Amino acid sequence: MPFEIRAIEEGDWPQIMQLQRQAYHAVTPEQEAVLRSKQRLGPRSCWVAIRRQQVVGYCLAHPWHAGPPPGLDKEYEPVVDASLLYVHDVVVAPQARGLGVAAAFLQRASEQARRHRLPRLALVAVQDAAGFWRRHRFEPGGHRPDPAIYGPDALYLEQACQPPAGKPD
Repeated sequence: MPFEIRAIEEGDWPQIMQLQRQAYHAVTPEQEAVLRSKQRLGPRSCWVAIRRQQVVGYCLAHPWHAGPPPGLDKEYEPVVDASLLYVHDVVVAPQARGLGVAAAFLQRASEQARRHRLPRLALVAVQDAAGFWRRHRFEPGGHRPDPAIYGPDALYLEQACQPPAGKPD
């Protein structure tokens, strides 16, 4: 694999923030404290992709409950009644696109969801990304993202996960 995926470390945050600023033009980038709060909500489901000692992508995913997706630029308390793993953010640097970084993040997110008996992944597709997510087996879910927060073309999408037998870790 031409990149490594690992847990987010303290020194990764400047590069994560730079990638976020480069990636989003239709929604306002979130504050660093907010992104760090997503990592606190899902410490085992937030990763970076490293290539040549550089962060070339990140994924922030965390447990969430059935119902509307979380808003942007807001910190949340841990969810005790989680029923899905919410993929808050997947960003891949232009120079790493086509290497399979996003697919690797999604595979890890799906494994993490199954490990914790969460039957679904969910996300909000923004900036015309719905086609990308549909190619990764995400389908429209039952919620409508707030257009004032996510933009008028945002879509709530879900993907079913089958939990494994045995105990969660």
